[in-house]
Amino acid sequence: MAYNNKSKNTKVINYLNKDFVSLRNALIDYSKTYYPETYKDFNETSPGMMLMEMSAYVGDVLNFYVDKQFREMLLPLAQEKNNIIHLAKAFGYKTSTAKPALVDLTFSQTVDAITTDPNNIYPDYNSLSSKTEVVPKGTQVKSNLDDSIIFETLTEIDFTASSSYDEPPIPASFDSDGLVSTYTINRTVKAIGGETKTITNNVEAPSKFYKIELAEENILDVVSCTDDANNKWYEVEYLTQDKVPAENHYTNDPDRASAYTAADGSTIMEGAVPYSLKYISTQKRFITEYDPDSNKTSIVFGNGLLRSGTSGSLKENLVGLEQVGLKVPGEVESLSSAVDLRAGDSYGTLGEAPSNTTLTIKYRVGGGIKTNVSAGELTQVDDSNVTVNNLFPARGGSDIESEDEIKTRALANFASQNRCVTKDDYFARIMNMPARFGSVAKAYVDRTQIDADVSEIGVVRIYLLGYDNNKHLALTPELTKQNLKNYLSEYKMITDDVVIRDGYWINFGVLFDVTSYPYTDRDDLKIRVIQTIRDYFDIDKMQFKQSIALGELQYELLGLEGLRTINSLVITQNEPPEGVGGPKFNPPLFNYDTSGEVTGNNPGYGYPYNLSGEALVNDTILPSVDPAVFELRDPDNNIKGVVR
Repeated sequence: MAYNNKSKNTKVINYLNKDFVSLRNALIDYSKTYYPETYKDFNETSPGMMLMEMSAYVGDVLNFYVDKQFREMLLPLAQEKNNIIHLAKAFGYKTSTAKPALVDLTFSQTVDAITTDPNNIYPDYNSLSSKTEVVPKGTQVKSNLDDSIIFETLTEIDFTASSSYDEPPIPASFDSDGLVSTYTINRTVKAIGGETKTITNNVEAPSKFYKIELAEENILDVVSCTDDANNKWYEVEYLTQDKVPAENHYTNDPDRASAYTAADGSTIMEGAVPYSLKYISTQKRFITEYDPDSNKTSIVFGNGLLRSGTSGSLKENLVGLEQVGLKVPGEVESLSSAVDLRAGDSYGTLGEAPSNTTLTIKYRVGGGIKTNVSAGELTQVDDSNVTVNNLFPARGGSDIESEDEIKTRALANFASQNRCVTKDDYFARIMNMPARFGSVAKAYVDRTQIDADVSEIGVVRIYLLGYDNNKHLALTPELTKQNLKNYLSEYKMITDDVVIRDGYWINFGVLFDVTSYPYTDRDDLKIRVIQTIRDYFDIDKMQFKQSIALGELQYELLGLEGLRTINSLVITQNEPPEGVGGPKFNPPLFNYDTSGEVTGNNPGYGYPYNLSGEALVNDTILPSVDPAVFELRDPDNNIKGVVR
């Protein structure tokens, strides 16, 4: 009679072995334990060992992919960019492509002077009738160094109107009597780096979540979308969002006769107000989706099929998200069903789907780091009557987000839950501001500091820094600051007073002295040491009030093959501390004193900081009290050292 002896046949298996060596050793131990008489040849060249190592190899590969698949499911551990983007989307974070720079452009043209009274000579603005009275919105200006770099004006320029904020006319030429014969009129306008392109798309029968893929890669933003009835469709973050900001130029605003006069037309206002801003409720909305595989952007509309048609009852055509829980006018009964925000419904609560129309879509391409042009570079314009120049550099342009930036911002955005209460909430919202409003490289939020001129309660202080065209830290444009303040007003608590200021940056150099092993190629080791230092201080990793842990850097350097000891490792702005030899930085790596005045001859460098004094504690350089970012601005010249 047969019997079941499970305990006798049970074999012990260790499931913790995951790498090749552990699996190989486990197979050997298994064979010795359970097949001691069957197989005894454990020589590395034996056929049995070959089979064991092949099995260990397969197990190691399988374990690797299992671990990798698991890591790729978690945002902090994911490494594949496509996975990171999709996981960020699941967290409610919209990955941005490149961001454009913003700049002030000064347009100029010459007008005749009225010389009827030699004691009262002034510009003849009527002479503009034969020249350029209005420079339209979207006028393109190109770089004189690279005509592929294009900027477009964000508002129109009216040379026939002026305000106290405009630069006064400047005498341009004089007659034989020394009297002014012509004046130069200057007008300043904001411009954005990029080029606007237009496509049309014919839509026939409506379909839920109708999608249009734009042909261009690396699209900055969708400028506008209109149908053949001249209805405007608005971009939103989510299709459930029915309140959108709408701006209207004064020439199309019937409520204002002019942007430069008071409502009664009698009083000249202090500044031009070309645009009015208000929030409207609309069902004509869309979202944009970025595909990392194709590097292309798609426009996705809502699911409201009945809202586009002419048939159906009043309830079918009018019920929207804002009416959930209300009775529809003219109807006696209550609503028959609830709205499911996760799936939408047939009433168009996720927005209207276009149908039987032609959509005209304008979008902007370009942007990136290269649009952070220098002062005096934007001078090419097609209008022969005007000249143009940028008196200050363009700032705010950045390339597509890196993997680390997406991870950090997505997690912060998820924590904020679409409102600004904590410091983390504000940081997440700042970094999620749409690119068309400007780019922020670094941000710091403070609720605790007390200023003499403002109350402590409810004050949120935000410190910002941007990038220049070399991806060096720079001041943030004023337009970006104003846009950010308006943007945050929709998310902040009503009691919060947001104050936006410029941050600081502290530049430094690195001096090292290391010893190698005798067999090591010292030139090669020096290159690897310098590269390790560059990677450690990569500007994408540096944030406001972040300390510098020299111990961490030393640990990474000691992991380099061929490096035996670190004799000294110094962070400095000028010369090494007393007792430490080696090269020095002359002139020093700062250009401003504590008051912000220029002191040296290194334009663009930051503020002095006592890196080896009280700020150095236990091999850690502490951050400054004033919000600042440590920046290794010029690694090619600011990393010096010897290998002994």
